Amino acid sequence: MDALDATLTTFPYPATLTSLELDLMFPNPTNVVDLDPILQSCPLLEALSVKANKVSGNWMVWTILKKHHGQDQDQHLRLRSLILKNIGFPQPQLENVLLFTPALRVLKLMSIDGNYDWISLMNLIKTLGIRLDAVDFSICDSRSRFSGLRQPVSSSSPELAPRMHEICPLTADWTFEALTVTSSFLKTLSLRTSVVTTLELYWNSYVGSDFNSCCTKDLKDAPRLIHEYLCTSPQLVHLRTLKAPIRPEYMDLFGRGTGNSADGYNTIAEQIPIVMPSPHPAIWMCRGLETLHVEIHGKSNPRVLFGYISRVLPHLKEFHIDRPNVCESESGAIVYATVDLQLRYGFCLLSRLKHLERLFVVPNGNGVALSSVCKMMDLSWLLDSTLPLSVDRDDTTYKAERKEEVDGWEMQRGMEDYQESTRPPGYVELLSCRNAREEDREIWHQLRYLGMYLDVEEMVREMDDSEGFSPLPSLCRLSLGSIFMQRPRVELDFVFSDIEY
Repeated sequence: MDALDATLTTFPYPATLTSLELDLMFPNPTNVVDLDPILQSCPLLEALSVKANKVSGNWMVWTILKKHHGQDQDQHLRLRSLILKNIGFPQPQLENVLLFTPALRVLKLMSIDGNYDWISLMNLIKTLGIRLDAVDFSICDSRSRFSGLRQPVSSSSPELAPRMHEICPLTADWTFEALTVTSSFLKTLSLRTSVVTTLELYWNSYVGSDFNSCCTKDLKDAPRLIHEYLCTSPQLVHLRTLKAPIRPEYMDLFGRGTGNSADGYNTIAEQIPIVMPSPHPAIWMCRGLETLHVEIHGKSNPRVLFGYISRVLPHLKEFHIDRPNVCESESGAIVYATVDLQLRYGFCLLSRLKHLERLFVVPNGNGVALSSVCKMMDLSWLLDSTLPLSVDRDDTTYKAERKEEVDGWEMQRGMEDYQESTRPPGYVELLSCRNAREEDREIWHQLRYLGMYLDVEEMVREMDDSEGFSPLPSLCRLSLGSIFMQRPRVELDFVFSDIEY
């Protein structure tokens, strides 16, 4: 949920709510936000996440526990997860919270603004017998208060590292800063645990300047190292949640580049930071991944991204695609990071994901309405085919329009055929055999057209002509730029509200 401070206490939270995420885009240090009404309204709440887009001072308080202090232990909260980022929260109030959360298993205090006695806090956690499965403590770097940089507590005070291990001895949840990602760092992490279920990377993104470079120090190496780690680490076979910035170039298994010139990608190639595909292309080992939140940097072939995700992660339930407002190349030129949703860019390849329930996409935007770059036929497949369309046209019309669109790709398909003909004979098959694990050979075969118009063409044919095929049969919530995720039909009505059909 995106919210202004003033709406936090007035929003009608349902009493049955068990999980709440608040994303505060405009925190105001002159306002004090009391979370008491939220907790009073949601007695069943088990997971609470409050994140601000920048550090704004001690503006959050929690008074409910003061009122209940000394009352029967039945007043304990059900909270199992508490995540705060860029939040000013007084330590005495946090410690008061811990008195009433014996079931707490996840505690992440990221870029906390304030002077904390971390030894005292960790001693209290031990005294209360709280056994954490995931922990992350970091403070706002006072030298970079408005840049969003965070400093892990364990790095600023090395003696705290063993204490953190005491309160969270066995964790399958990894949360760390992009700046810390090196090969040796990842190797050290691997020695600490044999199983990882959550991998969450933080970096300086929207905070600060409007011009957020994707080539700055914090993201110089992290996307490549994380991609390689996802492809090679046995610990990540059991990964269920991944949140990280990515460069789709590393997913380009067959070196099909940024697409042909008809896409308009090569015309700005000189402005894009050079990111070469891995010399040893491989696919992610986390095939059971259920939650994926990524931020896309640079400008690349969307068919690679959508095709790769749809084949490699068949069990995905939640997919969140974000982007910075702009990227900046090493030469200083501005590159607009895009998430293109038109049919030719392969967004429809995600229709393969049978288990996907929630899809959140921040499209290319930059003030351009999605309805001005997309037609209804580009996106109507997102609707449940068993339900009538809310606009006054049946799906047969959109299928016909998609067929006409695909028939118009003759030139692009010809260019693809020519490019493929210049490769050594059997190049794709040889590359697959050389790099695929035995259990991955079928996936490599499915990816043989990765990045090509042909992949989209075959998907459209299967989507529109095959009986019994239902695109995204589990999808129940969708956002294509809206603040809230809505039912797919409601969201598409909103996207095309200015278009008469």
